[in-house]
Amino acid sequence: DVCSSDLELYLFDATGHEIDRLRYGSQVAGKSIGRPSDLGSWALLSSPTQGTGNPGAVQLGLVTSLRINEWLANAGPNKSDYVELFNSSALQSISLAGLRLTDDLTTIGINQFAIPALSFIGPRSFALFIADGSPAVGHLPFNLDADGETLRLYRTTGSTILNEVTWGIETEGVSSGRLPDGAATLGTLAFQSPGISNQSNPNLDSDGDEMIDSWELAHGLNPNDPADAALDADDDERSNLYEFRSGTN
Repeated sequence: DVCSSDLELYLFDATGHEIDRLRYGSQVAGKSIGRPSDLGSWALLSSPTQGTGNPGAVQLGLVTSLRINEWLANAGPNKSDYVELFNSSALQSISLAGLRLTDDLTTIGINQFAIPALSFIGPRSFALFIADGSPAVGHLPFNLDADGETLRLYRTTGSTILNEVTWGIETEGVSSGRLPDGAATLGTLAFQSPGISNQSNPNLDSDGDEMIDSWELAHGLNPNDPADAALDADDDERSNLYEFRSGTN
């Protein structure tokens, strides 16, 4: 669960008139949103049911399980800062809708950014926000201060702080966060890991075949078998290593 987008889905009739629309944010892998039992307001459903009636809604967990898990406040030239949230619950998804994320500690600053409706985060999963001052989807309308500041996550009412982190001067290109994920211990991290575990090296290549593990797993390969670099998984006369280097699949 790494998506932080705020998107809209539209339904038009044959003449081009809008019938309905739906605005939603980050979603939980393997789950769908809909009207529970085909009635009422939209919610996170217990399972996808394409072409059949909707099941009931899942039982959501407590927002107190959320942590600001990683941040990059000094990305460097032509790169973007980011903030990552983590759901420390091992069993339940959590609704993020309406929660406030801000680096402005004034009363007015509480309303700096509210997470969009129908935004969720799965168990032991992550939600990522790009902190570049942009109003675009998946972004925060503020930048992080490389010279140090405090970042807070508030309840929907803005009256209670759920979690906060404070940092000093940040080194360019070095992120900070919790190790392990969700822990009380904060510090600089050995590598940037936006949207994945702070213990997972996104550039790890366990078998030394020049293809990173995450790419191999995403394409059905074995990250512990160096021989698969020379294979052609999709029969297009291009080796897996060639596909990886070319950014194709």
